[in-house]
Amino acid sequence: MKPVLAALFAALLLFGCIQQPAVTEGNVNASAKEYEVNSTGFLHYFLSTPNYSISQGVEANGSTWYNVSFQSAGFMVYGLLRVPNGVSKPKAVLLLPGAMVKKEDEQGSLGRKLSEWGFASLAIDARGVGESRFPRLSMDFDFQAFSKGGEPVQHLMVRDAIAAYKVLQKIPEVDASHAVIVGESLGGRLAVIAAAVEPSVAGVVAVSAGAYGFPAEGEAKRFVDSFEPVHYAALVAPRELVFVHCSGDSGVPVSAGRKIFDAAIEPKKFIEVNCSIHGYRPEMDVDLERELGRLNR
Repeated sequence: MKPVLAALFAALLLFGCIQQPAVTEGNVNASAKEYEVNSTGFLHYFLSTPNYSISQGVEANGSTWYNVSFQSAGFMVYGLLRVPNGVSKPKAVLLLPGAMVKKEDEQGSLGRKLSEWGFASLAIDARGVGESRFPRLSMDFDFQAFSKGGEPVQHLMVRDAIAAYKVLQKIPEVDASHAVIVGESLGGRLAVIAAAVEPSVAGVVAVSAGAYGFPAEGEAKRFVDSFEPVHYAALVAPRELVFVHCSGDSGVPVSAGRKIFDAAIEPKKFIEVNCSIHGYRPEMDVDLERELGRLNR
């Protein structure tokens, strides 16, 4: 790996901006019919709805819970669907957790509030998290696989998000006809990219998401651009992009969130909330409930 690339990814990993990715041999020769990255670093997926399994519902904590699973690029993706009781065919959102956050933990925090507001939500485990059995290898292997036309984990997580969105639209217990993607931190970054790549996504609410903002050159720049949300932000329109960010976010500063926001075009909104913790906070509840009710109608 070239020194500039090694330094770049060392910094990314140090600040917790990305998970250490992995690519297996099965991903090195990605199908050109489903996946490509063009010469300027824009990712494209051409996916149909995968076959999926859904368990019988189990009632607990005012909701009915379903385990959902499907295959994505040869690996199983595991999701947890939470449906509020007493709401007939509730509006649904796709919920993308932050880095290393399990779907169960996401459903116990932001997913719980969504249920209280009458929304169903499907949260998924990212690769290498929770039930996922995706292996982890070196960043150098990941970049080399990308250089040979393979899918690095940053792309595979976008693939998984798009596939999960398509599955959500098929689940009869919920109304996902105008579903938005809600993502926290890394999940917010993925939400921006997934919406830019997949035109059926109705909109995005990104919580505590920010730009990576690291420089690179040559093929390394094409690689970094391919998972940089700033690179994709303008492609979300005419769907709306809403950012909700703590003013004193200790993990991803407001300025990093505004870099994505500034690159986006209308319709867009940036809501700065008086709080100081990274990720979802109860201080965001009023704004989140209002924006989700407006977007997912």
